[in-house]
Amino acid sequence: MQQPDKTINEALTHTLITTHKNADLDGIASMLAAKKLYPEGRIVLPGSDSPQIRHFFVQSLLYLFDLIPFREIRPEEVQRIVIVDTRQAERIGELATMAREERIELHIYDHHPAAPGDLEADKLVSGEAGATVTLMVPLLQEHNIRLTPEEATLLAMGIFEDTSHLTGSGTTAEDFEALAWLVKQGAHLPTVGDVLARELDPLQLRLLNEMLDNTSEITIHGTPVTLTRLSSEAYVPDLAFLVHRFMRMEKVTILFLLARMDGKVHLIGRSRLTDMDIGAIMRHFEGGGHSAAGAATIRHQTLAQVESQLIGLLDTFTPRRFRAKEIMSTPAHTIHPEATFRMASQTMTRYNVNALLVTEKGDSESPLTGLITRQIVEQGLSHAMDTTLVEDYMISDFSTVDSDASLNRIQDAIVGGKQRILPVLDKGIIAGVITRTDLLQLMVQEQEEIISEREGSLAEKLPKTRNITSLMKERLPEKILDLLSTIGKSGDETGCNVFVVGGFVRDLLLYRKNEDIDIVVEGDGIHFAKNFAASKDARIHAYSKFGTAVITLEDDFKVDVATARTEYYTSPAALPEVEKSSLKSDLYRRDFTINTLAIQLNEKHYGTLIDHFSGQKDIKDKTLRIIHNLSFVEDPTRIFRAVRFESRFGFSIGKLTVRLIENAIRMGVFKRLSGARAMGEIISILEENDPVPSIKRLGEFRLLATLHPSMALTEKTTALLMETRKALDGYELLAEDLRCQRWLVYFMVLISPCNTAEAKKVCRLLRLAGWQEELCVKEREQADLCIKRLTRELPLDNSILYNRLHVFKTEVLVYMMAAAERKQVKKAIAHYLSKLRFVTPLIQGRDLKEMGLPPSPRYRKILMQVQDARLNGMLHSKEDEMAFVAGILKNTPKENGREQKK
Repeated sequence: MQQPDKTINEALTHTLITTHKNADLDGIASMLAAKKLYPEGRIVLPGSDSPQIRHFFVQSLLYLFDLIPFREIRPEEVQRIVIVDTRQAERIGELATMAREERIELHIYDHHPAAPGDLEADKLVSGEAGATVTLMVPLLQEHNIRLTPEEATLLAMGIFEDTSHLTGSGTTAEDFEALAWLVKQGAHLPTVGDVLARELDPLQLRLLNEMLDNTSEITIHGTPVTLTRLSSEAYVPDLAFLVHRFMRMEKVTILFLLARMDGKVHLIGRSRLTDMDIGAIMRHFEGGGHSAAGAATIRHQTLAQVESQLIGLLDTFTPRRFRAKEIMSTPAHTIHPEATFRMASQTMTRYNVNALLVTEKGDSESPLTGLITRQIVEQGLSHAMDTTLVEDYMISDFSTVDSDASLNRIQDAIVGGKQRILPVLDKGIIAGVITRTDLLQLMVQEQEEIISEREGSLAEKLPKTRNITSLMKERLPEKILDLLSTIGKSGDETGCNVFVVGGFVRDLLLYRKNEDIDIVVEGDGIHFAKNFAASKDARIHAYSKFGTAVITLEDDFKVDVATARTEYYTSPAALPEVEKSSLKSDLYRRDFTINTLAIQLNEKHYGTLIDHFSGQKDIKDKTLRIIHNLSFVEDPTRIFRAVRFESRFGFSIGKLTVRLIENAIRMGVFKRLSGARAMGEIISILEENDPVPSIKRLGEFRLLATLHPSMALTEKTTALLMETRKALDGYELLAEDLRCQRWLVYFMVLISPCNTAEAKKVCRLLRLAGWQEELCVKEREQADLCIKRLTRELPLDNSILYNRLHVFKTEVLVYMMAAAERKQVKKAIAHYLSKLRFVTPLIQGRDLKEMGLPPSPRYRKILMQVQDARLNGMLHSKEDEMAFVAGILKNTPKENGREQKK
């Protein structure tokens, strides 16, 4: 470590102390330490007159900093500049010009490694440490500088934040030693914890939720890398804190935040791996950092462009991780399920293994059914279970991996799942096994060796393509064809590749009508949308935060436009298939292969169907498959969509997809799913023309019971669902002009097995509105009581039937038609819905007034009597009603007289 000379306190009069832009706690604390070492120095912040700090504790100490606004600096008087926590000229803003002047003495304190673009310092303090504060503490000790408890606490914060609470991969023994001295100086660790673990304010909470919603994970050389995105018109401070909170919440290993703010892209990276150099990646963006953390600000590029470059760099800088095929042992030793414990013990001894794979025929070619371990066998033999069959005690709930599985996936299964042996399967065939010993040997090897070998090119096979222009002309109306052609021409004008994607393409191949047009743009989607809207004299609503827009044509036809997200990027050695790569990345984010088809609309390639994930084959085979194995873990709502699409299209869910659904449910992924999102998917299912098959499928997966045990599907509920469909179909024939929310009727049936408390709990869990909960719980229970009453009372006069039923909403009445067991009750409710509910008196209040009856509450009573008479077939015209009222008035002369007196 280089050290400054011992005359450091003999500071020149005109000394400036600064740090990097958007200073974090380490930078702020290091400036305070520098102020102690250079007491006559003045602190100036690059690009801002005051630090953007929300920490009340830190703000309360700013008086110690002796801040000077940048505008008050007289450059000709500056003789020394002290820079902390960076040595990159680009990161100190306008001060960089002065720092390069030969007449100015430059002192730098920085724990980041040297990099191109570093300033040339007259005195440099550098070295391996988790924080710059750690480098400065020995100097404070050397010069016998004492700190107040508040100052020591602030310096401790700098160490804690930059080392991820002393848990980051860049943490050193020196960080602990520096912290120990600060504690002796009075650093108050509870305050450190309070500041670093502070509550999120509303803006930060919104931004964190946006990060969570815009997160994806890619795997580079077997290492999972998490990418998250933000977009804001104005600059948002304290992004490093949000990144830190995100990493703690999601427990990710490598994280990159791409934030588009104030016309720039801000890139922040964090890593828990010792062999990952975040700083090196950031230097390619003219930023800086060290192995565990770094940041950069990129101008004149879009978020997608920066993301593409980042992923290309990750191919170079991410350490190679072993895959299952490189670790596994072969051959795999197997045993027949009807073998005895004694035979299993002998087999393990013969091959010197501690576990065997149990297969249907006892060989490696037949299907795998379970695992048996030496521990189980030996315990059984100790209880004289020599002749006990292996199949009676084998492990049937176990994980497997394919030969390309990453080391992380293997570790999760063996260490996390406490599994002694991990089968490796290729297309269902046993390829080998990975044992605990295999894994341990590899982990030791990884620590001892420097792996320099890189994987081969990441260039992927070109997608399946074919031109389907003739098919489009055959199946699409002229209006849609003209629109797609115009979109393609607009894409050419703006230099963008444009594609119509998703459900529109899927339904085109399925001969289903679908005019919901979703356009994906490789390039600037909003710029394309504005150009297209101008050419069509259309309205546009752009959402720059998400790179999307909605175009509304003059006939109110809407087109959705989205900028393609670049999740993967071909390596430098690959062919430059940039367009297809970025499109593929966008499609990779979708749920099922059948929804990943795209048609290019640019004139040169118009009508080219692009199929990256074999969606055409799955449409032909009528099979639903997910794109990647963690799909349901990442987004559990896809399980609902799988069930819905299976029923809608008459497809079947693929075997692997079914297994992954079951695994995701067993893992409890729905505990992380908000009730509102789950309810949204349930509503989508219940609004299908015939949701009953989908609901049955949910029951098979026990998904409803997972949401709440009382919703478990029973035979009685299934039968009632069938009756509900009949009732809804019948209602729509009876009353075509009336609206009924079908999903509410089905939902009432789903929660009908619940008691009141359980039903309320389900409604609140799924975030139903108050009126919806009232209808599904209280009104439904009243409806069940009314059904019982009608069963006893029928037949009834129409007026009585009306009075029994008019208090219920349409959805509840349809539910009653379904729930009623007696046909007589069903017919009575249907009669009310089709005939009685529309009956109202022809006379009105003014007619009663003309008959000499003064306005009074009696009006309502008389009109109800008229309505009852009409309902019962006694009155047929207005004249009949007038005569009926006259009779009422004649029979009550005294009351009428009193009213006339009044």
